[in-house]
Amino acid sequence: MSPFPGGGESEGAELPLAPFLDIIFILLIFVLVSTRMVDERLLPVDLPSSDSGQESVDDRKVILIYLEADRARIPSLKLEADPRGLRVGLQEVCGEDPIFKIRASRDLPLQSFVELTDSLRGCGSVQLMVRRP
Repeated sequence: MSPFPGGGESEGAELPLAPFLDIIFILLIFVLVSTRMVDERLLPVDLPSSDSGQESVDDRKVILIYLEADRARIPSLKLEADPRGLRVGLQEVCGEDPIFKIRASRDLPLQSFVELTDSLRGCGSVQLMVRRP
């Protein structure tokens, strides 16, 4: 005998899903509303200039060197030389402490690049930039 009116057969243990979906939807709305939406904006900042500090890279001379299989070319100085003998041609420029940018092809042997960097370090430069052509 069933205490509930309408029949003695049980319908099963299924729970209705509609109220659970309503609760999940309400929780989702609550989370979306309660979280802070951050709108990131960039502010322009004017920094004061400084008289002390490191030397600016813009003040220094940048020399572009094209390294090829048997020679090194510097178009700005109209100089072509062997990578080992490049130091002699750069003596007047070395006093300005320039930055050297080296461009070399991929198939160039590493030894020629090492010879060039050794001659540039002998010139007194310690800043080198290496880029692919």
